[in-house]
Amino acid sequence: LARLADVQDDAGALTLHLERGAVSLPDFAWHRQLTPQGLAALLNRPERLQAGEHLLSAEVAARWQRKLLDTLSYYHDQHSDEPGPGRERLRRMALPSQEEPLVLALIEKMREAGLIVSYQGWLHLPGHQAGFTPEQQQRWESIAGLFGDDPWWVRDLARETGTDEQEMRKFLRQAALQGLITAIVKDRYYRNDRIVMFADLIRRLDSEKGSTQAADFRDSLNVGRKLAIQILEYFDRIGFTRRRGNEHLLRDAALFGRQ
Repeated sequence: LARLADVQDDAGALTLHLERGAVSLPDFAWHRQLTPQGLAALLNRPERLQAGEHLLSAEVAARWQRKLLDTLSYYHDQHSDEPGPGRERLRRMALPSQEEPLVLALIEKMREAGLIVSYQGWLHLPGHQAGFTPEQQQRWESIAGLFGDDPWWVRDLARETGTDEQEMRKFLRQAALQGLITAIVKDRYYRNDRIVMFADLIRRLDSEKGSTQAADFRDSLNVGRKLAIQILEYFDRIGFTRRRGNEHLLRDAALFGRQ
């Protein structure tokens, strides 16, 4: 009976801690002087979310989920020419102070439930990637061949095709939502498979040298330094890499996955 009372007391204490937020299981076990077996006996509630050494209640997970969805919706509103953020970037925007394994596990549960959609590692709300109308599709087919290995500025492509610049800008944003092109800076677009190729190069340099530096990246692509830096800063900005001094370190390897 005494042991049963202790278990109930420990369970009550865990519930109380979970009402406040995420719980570090090693810290909780140390404070309660629990054995691994004693701790395991408390972790048989399927509605709770466990990732690594941290535990989250269903109630707090629901609040986090709402925050993630609201942040993703706001991101779509502010970045209408992007397919969405990667999971690391979404985590840092929505729940920067919370335990990373728990947030990433929650994002994965939301993806499995269809609350969010993943495309090549990009996260977006269902319905965000609206398709072209037949007229837009015909228009894209008429200019797609102009996208070679080099990027286009909106103004230059508008001039090349005899199109109003604002109209071209709006159309290219629609094309970016389809994952066809990507803006490395405002109004400068690459064909998307080129961006994937650049990402593969960064993965290779990271594997071989532990990081990517502008000089190595520029020499591998045989492009000017300014363009190489624009591309690397784009990858830093979206969270695929992070900058440390002159190095760009791989951060979210799931982005630009080949599907």
